[in-house]
Amino acid sequence: MALVQPPQLRDTDMLQVFVYHTAPNSEKNHQFEMLGRRMLDAAYVAAIAQGTNPGRLGNTNLQTQIEDFANHWVGIYGWRGLMKAVPPGVDLNNRQESLRIFRTYVGAVYATYGDQALFQWIAAIA
Repeated sequence: MALVQPPQLRDTDMLQVFVYHTAPNSEKNHQFEMLGRRMLDAAYVAAIAQGTNPGRLGNTNLQTQIEDFANHWVGIYGWRGLMKAVPPGVDLNNRQESLRIFRTYVGAVYATYGDQALFQWIAAIA
């Protein structure tokens, strides 16, 4: 089975997504993350509810499921290795850091392509 690729972002957005959120001039990163925060929740719930096992939504805490999902796909896509301007001592393998990276990408996808493309991508990997 082929790996489902995420929607491709413009080069300028890729730079914003993969710069650490505390770096100078990272305002767009923060905007993408805030947008991705709500959109990831909505897309994930929709994907699971419409999938083959909607009962999964009741099995564990939703936020824990989303964190696991984000952590998994950040690793599969190799996104930790793309991060720039990461301060010393920051562990990009930390679940919260993985969630931040994934949410930021999700926000950029939504800003670029809208909700249909975002929901289709999340449904394909959920």
